[in-house]
Amino acid sequence: MNKNVLIQSRIGGRSENQDFFGSSKTPLGDLIIVCDGMGGHNGGRHAAELAVKTIIEKFENSTSDRPAYSLQTAIEKANALIWEESNSNPQLKGMGTTVVALLITDERAICCHVGDSRLYQIRNEKIIHRTFDHSHVFELVRLGILTEEQARLSEKSNIITRALG
Repeated sequence: MNKNVLIQSRIGGRSENQDFFGSSKTPLGDLIIVCDGMGGHNGGRHAAELAVKTIIEKFENSTSDRPAYSLQTAIEKANALIWEESNSNPQLKGMGTTVVALLITDERAICCHVGDSRLYQIRNEKIIHRTFDHSHVFELVRLGILTEEQARLSEKSNIITRALG
């Protein structure tokens, strides 16, 4: 695995860090995943851990030779598993997580993401956003209603519009 990969986790003003990450060297490429359990929801940390483990397992066992398809399918399976467990266990009702997954192959890098976990590329001391949040305030920025600074300071900046589970 490339030693220049940096995974950074911040608690974000909550009482519990619900971040979970993992990686795997696979025949299709190097896979790196970061999930952030939805703070304030039952089982957020559990959902994040379940997502990472499921995505890695399903991706490693994929029989497809199409990396992007295999990654998308693995994420969809993690979503279904989190949803099922959330509905079958009252203590985990409503659990969910965001995900950002990066697959680095010999030819390219493939990214899939859901929610507001982000992927940045740092090149020549410049930070390049490679994902954009699935969030209420980002939609307002995209529509020109808010500036990025207003979105960052908004009390609604934690409202996401997509998540696993």
